[in-house]
Amino acid sequence: MTSPANFQHGQRAAEDVLRVAAESSFWGRIDLTSTGGEVARVWCRDATLLAVSVPGPRPRIGVRLLSAGLVGPAELDAALREQSDSVNPEPLGSILLRRGAIDRVELESVVRGQIIDQLADLLGWPLIAAAQFSGDAPAAPLESGTPVAEALRKARARLWVWDSLLRRLGGPQGVASPSMLAAPRADIFLGPYDWAVLTKVDGVRSLEVLAAECGLSIYECAQIVDALMKVGLVVLPPSAEQSSAGTAELLRELAALNKESKSDS
Repeated sequence: MTSPANFQHGQRAAEDVLRVAAESSFWGRIDLTSTGGEVARVWCRDATLLAVSVPGPRPRIGVRLLSAGLVGPAELDAALREQSDSVNPEPLGSILLRRGAIDRVELESVVRGQIIDQLADLLGWPLIAAAQFSGDAPAAPLESGTPVAEALRKARARLWVWDSLLRRLGGPQGVASPSMLAAPRADIFLGPYDWAVLTKVDGVRSLEVLAAECGLSIYECAQIVDALMKVGLVVLPPSAEQSSAGTAELLRELAALNKESKSDS
C-alpha cells in the first residue's frame, strides 16, 4: 500500500519524517525526495531502521573486507562470480555470509556503519516529498534493526565529529605521510582497518583516495588517520591557517630580536 505525503519545501526535514514513522511503528519503505529530485529510501520496522539507500559514492564492501584481510582474494572472486552469474543477484555481503567467508557479526557491523553514514547525509537534505510503501522489505535486512532515535543521535554526532575532522585534516583532499620519527610501541593496538590505511599512507594519496582503496567511507578513513596521528605513526602538513599563524609568530620574534639588538648598540 502506498501512502504519499507531499509537503512544501522547508516544511519538514528527514529527521521529522523518520520520527513520525517510528512513533507510528511503521513497517515498510519510505521514499524521500529532495528539492533536487534525488530519492533516498529508508526501510523501517517497529521504530527501527533496517536499511538506508542514499544517492552518492559509497564504500565497496568487497574492497573493504579484502583490504582489511577479513576475506581472501579467492573467496571474494568466487562470490563476485556467483553474483554476476545470477539472474536475481543477492547483495555481495549476503553471498559471502552464505558461503562462510565472513561471519554475521562482521557483516552487520559494516552494514550498521553504512546506515549511519548515509543517514548523516540524508539529514542535510531539503525535502519536497515523502511516500510510504507498507510491507516493502529491503533485499538484505539486518537480523535486528537500529532504533530510529539511536540512529539519528549517532548520525548527528557523526556530523559534529566530521566538522572537527575537516578542520584538523584539511578535508577529503588532505594528504597524510608516514612519520619519520615513529618508534615501535608495545602499547599500540592496530585493528585490521587501521593496518589497511596505515600501509597505504605514502604522502601522495589523499584521504578520499585512501578511503576508496580501503573500502571505507571518507569519515571512517579520516577517523583512522586522526587516531594514527595521535599515536605518532602518521603526520599531516600544517594547514594554511596554522602556517600563517606560525609565520606571524616568527616575524614577531624577529622584530623583537632586532629591537633588542638596536637597543644594545
